Amino acid sequence: MHFTNTRKISERIMQVGARLSNHDNSMELWHCCLSSVCESLQNIVDEGTHLVVCPVGSGFEASHRCRHIATNKECWVEYVVPFKMALLIAFCLQALALARTNTFYVVPKGRHAFNNEGKFMFTDLQSAIQQAYKMDSSTVVINVQGVHTTPLQLDSTSTSHPHIIIQSDPASKERATLSGGVTIPASAFKPTALPSGKQGGLVADLFALGLNASDLGTMGNPMPHSPMHLYVDNEPMVLARDPNIANDKLKTWMWAGYEDMMAIKDNTTSFILKDNRAALWAKALQTPSSDVWLHGYWKYDWRDTYVKIISITNSSNGYIVTRDVNTPPQYPWVSGCRFYAVNSLHFLDTEGEYYIDRSNGMLYYLPPDGVLNPSSKIVVSVQETIITSTNQANMTYSNLDIGFTRGTAFSITGANNITIVGCSVMNGGGVCLSAHGSNVNILNNTVHGCGNAAIDVGGGDRQSLTSANNTAFGNTVYDFSRLCRTYNPGIGFDGVGLYVGYNNISDGPHTCILGGGNNNLFEYNTITHCSYECTDTGAFYTGRSWSQRGNVARFNTFDTIRATERLAQKSCSQNAFYLDDEMSGWEFYGNIIKNSTTGVLLGGGRHNKVHGNVFINNDADIHFDNRGMNWQAASCKKDCNASMGTSCFRVDLEAMNYTNPPYSVAYPEIVSIYDYYPCVPVGNVIMDNKYCHQSNPKALFIDATPTQVNSWLSVMSDNLEDCSMLVQN
Repeated sequence: MHFTNTRKISERIMQVGARLSNHDNSMELWHCCLSSVCESLQNIVDEGTHLVVCPVGSGFEASHRCRHIATNKECWVEYVVPFKMALLIAFCLQALALARTNTFYVVPKGRHAFNNEGKFMFTDLQSAIQQAYKMDSSTVVINVQGVHTTPLQLDSTSTSHPHIIIQSDPASKERATLSGGVTIPASAFKPTALPSGKQGGLVADLFALGLNASDLGTMGNPMPHSPMHLYVDNEPMVLARDPNIANDKLKTWMWAGYEDMMAIKDNTTSFILKDNRAALWAKALQTPSSDVWLHGYWKYDWRDTYVKIISITNSSNGYIVTRDVNTPPQYPWVSGCRFYAVNSLHFLDTEGEYYIDRSNGMLYYLPPDGVLNPSSKIVVSVQETIITSTNQANMTYSNLDIGFTRGTAFSITGANNITIVGCSVMNGGGVCLSAHGSNVNILNNTVHGCGNAAIDVGGGDRQSLTSANNTAFGNTVYDFSRLCRTYNPGIGFDGVGLYVGYNNISDGPHTCILGGGNNNLFEYNTITHCSYECTDTGAFYTGRSWSQRGNVARFNTFDTIRATERLAQKSCSQNAFYLDDEMSGWEFYGNIIKNSTTGVLLGGGRHNKVHGNVFINNDADIHFDNRGMNWQAASCKKDCNASMGTSCFRVDLEAMNYTNPPYSVAYPEIVSIYDYYPCVPVGNVIMDNKYCHQSNPKALFIDATPTQVNSWLSVMSDNLEDCSMLVQN
């Protein structure tokens, strides 16, 4: 096998930094690829990096498994990565000059392709992929140029087609874009007066540009129904609201309510607001096309809901705010809750805000400094999804910009051997990237601007403990949960045998990693500024199961996990790692947690191991309770009522047939769980941790006493205060 351009190979490895995925039938080629990677790495990484490969079953212990796609053989890869480079060895995407490769080109109409010596030329990507299915070759590379706005609908149960690589044309100076949006020319905007009196307002007629009412989406309850969004230069603008988002470094969300909001006894549709801003909201309601909503945390600071307002009247006690009876909050509101008003032209008073009048298709926008840059890229989201992949196999998406949708930007279900690498998946009105199946690799992407979750990955079978072999590696994730603030994490996981490593996740209002499953590994992730808007939450959150075991979180870093907004609920906290509601069977070690409200919360679970971690300047390092022995006793009893759903742990255990293989073999401790103090948090280990409370001398390492821990048949030992580590961290 001949390899071309070692420098390009090296650059590609540097860019992708990911797991080997080969596309040829020869094991010899597989080893050849590894050799080339090692040779290339010698020129680009520090001394000390090495690669070891050996067959599965040889007893060699390593961190990651690589599968040769064609032969289905597995090998282990052990790696030593210099601190300057967080990359896995290795991913040969373009390193191989495969003998049986076809190259296609996809270019927009009226545009000539670079490298147009290829005979396969297409103007739409869907046609190119359909033709690629038919090719008698091992690989088809589809080089894409320009912007493509036709949604891809891919549905195939066949695995016999070539491996298809869809990528930005390397010869093009710009990355290809798969967009669910429509570009609005700057010339379409005209000056307009705004009710707020703010100067610099602009308006564009979307209907005159060919869009219609169905393209606009709607607000909705409990969450909006795929509304249109506005993006300028790839950044999401803010739907006009009151109060505004603060103009500070954190872009802090501001809220109304608190002590000014009073619930009315026996009235679930109206409340009293003693805040003069309600007069502005009342004025907005008087507009013929008004569609004013309140978005808020109505009872708990961990669940948000949108409610539609139909009237606001002044009274001697304050303003009476009344909602539409068909749009209730998920939990009935209580006095002192917080919210803001949204979706009215009357609220358009801050640069970067917009409003869409759905009655006539008029888009209002207030650009920075009141001046619209003629070169700005202005896009409104129109399509629900831009890529829908169902039952697809052997596909790679590389170096693409994907997004600008009203719903999920990139949806993958029933996948087998799908790789998304080096892409920017952004500005989805729903989830940015949802991928479920087996052998799915989400590698070195940037994911941001998501209305809901950023990445949602799942697969495998919990009942048989069949592994999905799915990976989320090296991704940069930020600015998610824009529309729905809670339970929409940076990375959501669901399944068996998932690997989530080396990701950088930041700026999540509620959770940054959330989900459940078995035998999953989370390592070397960096989680920063998370859980800043909510209470009773975790930057890494999982909970309420006795069957979801065998999970490990190690060598992760958590920094600034605390509230930076004014909350309404007085109790509970922000936790870096949260095992809620008797969650059991986790191992948490080698992690660094600093500047957090609480480091680890052990919520009454069993057989959890917390060891070898470093806690620095947290308000509290570990909370450990025995909730199964008191307020949550109903969940852990064998005779719990099945109508309790997930709160009855027996239901989930029986669904997994837990007294028989594979559960009885993989997790022998659960076979007799109801015979050994089921409601006592037994078997937990808290040991060999280090902590430093230099900035908060009154902080506790753990809030449970040694006597309590021993009485719960758990172990706590060798946890030491050591502030010398501040120099290292």
